[in-house]
This record gives sequence, structure tokens and C-alpha cells, in this order.
Amino acid sequence: MKNIAALCVCALAGLANAGLVQHIIDTTPGGATVDGSISGGEYGGGTYFFTGGGNRFGGTLGNGRIYMDSSASDLYIGLQAGANLNDNVVIFIDSRSGGFLDADMNDTSDPGRNLSSNLTRDVNDTFDAAFVPDFSVVIGAFGIVVFELTNSSHNFQIYSGTFTGNDPSIVREISIPLSNFALSAGSTFKFFAAYGSDTNFMSNETIPAMSVNDGENPGFGDGLSSVHWENYNAFTVVPAPASLALVGLGGLFAGRRRR
Repeated sequence: MKNIAALCVCALAGLANAGLVQHIIDTTPGGATVDGSISGGEYGGGTYFFTGGGNRFGGTLGNGRIYMDSSASDLYIGLQAGANLNDNVVIFIDSRSGGFLDADMNDTSDPGRNLSSNLTRDVNDTFDAAFVPDFSVVIGAFGIVVFELTNSSHNFQIYSGTFTGNDPSIVREISIPLSNFALSAGSTFKFFAAYGSDTNFMSNETIPAMSVNDGENPGFGDGLSSVHWENYNAFTVVPAPASLALVGLGGLFAGRRRR
């Protein structure tokens, strides 16, 4: 099964205009253990991770990794920071029809909601036409918080204070019910991550890599009228057990034909 999983990890070239950059399909049931480290068979044996670019805030996100795994009931997200986690990683998730763009949102009642509404405080943000986020996951020294995005006050979903502080050696992990993201077994969602301060001073660091990685930090008087976050990744949740069996049989028969 791990060999089949490896075949499902795809990376696309031409990042500047790629849209979808990387798509990982989970074929290893069981999920992950939320313990602050990557070990054993979790996260596809350590192969289910996404990388990006940029280093203007020290490479915390640009040199880091976002791991994903799933079980029949939960999505697991792990952040391995590339440097001290002094600011906040915000992961935007597009998992259903509809969603909200920067122009639709303005919940500034706390830093997590603020970043989820307005990635760059002084300029407009746009995404790829195929990406309209529904949820956000904000990871910082305070812990991890999950919001459902709205055009008024974002709906709080989950807070985890298991992992706090800025130590980059700790993997910030969280388990989130699939139902919170309107997901079920075999579902696919899109996401991208950015890195910024409590006051929306954004780094040029992202996952996946984007054109913004090659310039200054976006917003805050750098002459930009807008910032376009043009790329995203995708993750497919582990299918139901019967479907996994069919995938395994398909790989077995294909191997027999080749022989």
C-alpha cells in the first residue's frame, strides 16, 4: 500500500501560473498520533508533506513543511516550522462549494480572525479562480484555532493549546473531525498557507511556492495595490475500507499484467 501511496504524490512544474501545485492522495488508513513529532507509519510514513518558498520572516513557513493524514473520521494536520514560530501560519481550506474572498470578510476581533479575513491589511488579496476558501486553521505560539469563514463574524470551531511557544523542534499537530470541513471518506480539498503577524504584516513565505516568494513582504507600503496568491495544493482523504481494498487489488492486477 505504501508503494501505491507513493504513486499518488504528484508535483506540477511551472509554479508561477500552476494553480494546483501538489496533490497527495491518502491510501494509508489509521491517521496520526498528536504528540508533537512525526514517527512510525503516520503521514504516509513521513511522505505526506507539502513545502513552499520565501524566507523574509526567517523561513518559518518557507523552509517548513505541512503534513497531512486522515482516518475514517478525522483530518490530521502537522506543521514542522523551519525557524522559530514567532508569528502565525494561516491555512486556508476550500472543501465545499461557495466560500469567501478577502473582499467579503472583515472580522478583526482577534488576530486569528483578522488574518483569516485580511491576509494583507493595506491591500486587496485575490486567489486563483478555482480556489475560494471556506475554513481557516491558524497556528501560532498561542496554539491552534479553527474557523469557519463567514462574511460577518467567523464561526469558532476548535481550539487546541497542546503545543504552544515558538520552538521549531515541536511539530504542531491537531486532529479535526472531517465533518467540520464538510468532508467524508474519499473527499478532496484544496489549501494554501501564508505567514504573518498579529497585525497583518505578511511575510513572503507560503506553502505552496508562489511568485510572491521572490519579492519583498507583501503590503504595508511596498507599492502594491493587490497581492495575488495564485497557487494551492490538494489532499484526498483516505477512502472507506472497501474502496481501499479495491485500490490494492487494482495495483496487484496491474503488477501481474506487467509481469
